[in-house]
Amino acid sequence: MASNRGAWEFIRLVIGLSPDAFWVTDPLQGVPHYLMSMLWATRRREAIEAWATGPLVQNLVS
Repeated sequence: MASNRGAWEFIRLVIGLSPDAFWVTDPLQGVPHYLMSMLWATRRREAIEAWATGPLVQNLVS
């Protein structure tokens, strides 16, 4: 099975977190921090789109 670590490393660099903060397991939640980061980002986008009554971004087909 192929590893997705390279893609997660890219996300870590974009977010600006240190490797220790990104790759450790959250002691309160019991899951890796990178999964928690994606969960909170997804929830935040959901709340913003609900407020804006629609999607914020759209893929344009040329």
